[in-house]
This record gives sequence, structure tokens and C-alpha cells, in this order.
Amino acid sequence: PDATESVRLERARNQALLGNHAGVVAALAVGAESPAALELLLPALAQTGDWARLAALLPDARRAGTMPEATLDELEERAFAALIGRVGADAQALRRAWESLPARLRKRPALVARYARALAAHAGAEAMELLESALTREWSASLVQVLGMIPAPDPDKAFARAEKLLSRHPDDAVALLALGRRAMAARLWGKARDYLEASLARAERAETCELLAQVYVHSGDAERARKYRERAAAL
Repeated sequence: PDATESVRLERARNQALLGNHAGVVAALAVGAESPAALELLLPALAQTGDWARLAALLPDARRAGTMPEATLDELEERAFAALIGRVGADAQALRRAWESLPARLRKRPALVARYARALAAHAGAEAMELLESALTREWSASLVQVLGMIPAPDPDKAFARAEKLLSRHPDDAVALLALGRRAMAARLWGKARDYLEASLARAERAETCELLAQVYVHSGDAERARKYRERAAAL
């Protein structure tokens, strides 16, 4: 009777060795979580997708200090990204979920990118402003990628703003690809071609070739479109 915690931990360890993540969660389903239990439980919750419980336990895990901060940061990012994704169908709920995050998390590029993608379905201009503000604060390839892909209510204005913002990185393949996408959305086929070809010259990507094929279709050059599709398939 006095060994309840030891029994729970031993059961959880055995389940972890078997790769049974649900078994780890079941073994540690009740009781105050000790540092040893948290070390077993948090990875299991991540594997089973119980992000709400994982997020609730993260402060205890940080205080316990038994797991590396980098590991906890990664779990925290994944947890809140999943929770943001689950409320993406409701704009107000999405904003409330975002505002409920600690300020330090709302500065993380991966979470900003995830939130902007979800927000863009309801408020494209707001999502663009969020990304522009984040990129002014910190350069991030994931933010640039989303900036190029999300829909904007005014494609011409979005392209002009992105061109001004990303001009500070003229040799960055991801930035050039994003500008190519924004130019396509604005139906500026010449600029789209120039940016995409510049991006491809710096980094060969199948998606860049496929976008160039689309540009050449719109430009009436079926032969070049075919060649870029073949290059995309080869990549």
C-alpha cells in the first residue's frame, strides 16, 4: 500500500519499453505527477495527441527541471500549435486562443505561422499584418513561406508590401519564392517569372518549377511550361 507511486512508475516504464504510449498514459492517469512521472508522461501525451493535458502539465515539468528546456520548448510549441489548429473554424475563438498564450509564445515563428494560416481563412489582411510585424522583428523562413501562400483581399497591395519587406534579402531563395507567389496572386506574370527563376537559380525545388510552369501557361508558352513540369517531376 505504501508503494503506489513506485508501482505506477514501474508500470509506465514497462509500457514505454513496449512502445505503448497509451499504456503509459493509463498507468499515470491519476495522482499528483512527480518529476519522474512527468518525464514519462509528457512524451506519451505527445504521441497520443492529448495536447490539452500536455500543455497543462508543462509548467510543472519546467519547475521540476528533470527534462531539457529545449525538449520542453519543442513540446510546448507542438501543443499550442495543435490547440490553435483545433479552433480554426471560428475566428473569435481563434483570436481568444491566441491571446491566451503567454507573450513569449506569441513571438515564436512556428506558432505565428500556424496562427496566421488559420486566421487567413477569416481575416487575410489581419494575417498579413501579423506576419509582416513578426518578420520585422525576426527573420524566419517559415514566416516568409506563409507570407507567400496565404490569400489576401487586395493581391496588388499584398505584393507591393511583401516586395518592400523582403527586398532586404534579395538572395534568399524562400523570399524570392514567396514574392513569386504573391506576384502570381496579383496576376503580375512577368514579375512572377523573374522572382521564381531567381529562386530556382539559388535552390532547386519542385514547387518552384511547378509554379513556373503555371506562369508560362498564362504567358502562352506551352513548351516552357511542359519543360518545367518535367523538371518538377524529376525533382
